[in-house]
Amino acid sequence: MYTLSTQIYLDTHEKTYRKILVINKKPPGVLSNHIRQISLPKLSPFKSNDLTSYCDNQCVFALTKFCNNTHFMDPNDIPDLFTFLMENGYTINTQLTQMMQTSNVKMDKEIICFIGI
Repeated sequence: MYTLSTQIYLDTHEKTYRKILVINKKPPGVLSNHIRQISLPKLSPFKSNDLTSYCDNQCVFALTKFCNNTHFMDPNDIPDLFTFLMENGYTINTQLTQMMQTSNVKMDKEIICFIGI
């Protein structure tokens, strides 16, 4: 099971904050061709990087756009992502997604959905 979610990303080239699409770990199959592991720059000089949460907060698997793998997907790319997932044998677990979205337990990242292979 894999978790698709959004992550705030500081684009240091354009000097803007953007939401990008991320996945909790690299899956097998063709989706892995559109995933790049990146280190997140600090969002603010006031936030420190502590060692206990370094991987959780600093390293993510970002999804790259299908038409240009140098750019990251954002929420506007979700329809294309869902089409790609369905056409390539991935399943969207709507029951688990709905359960987590209505749960009192909230994750740090905004969940889009859970997928399986």
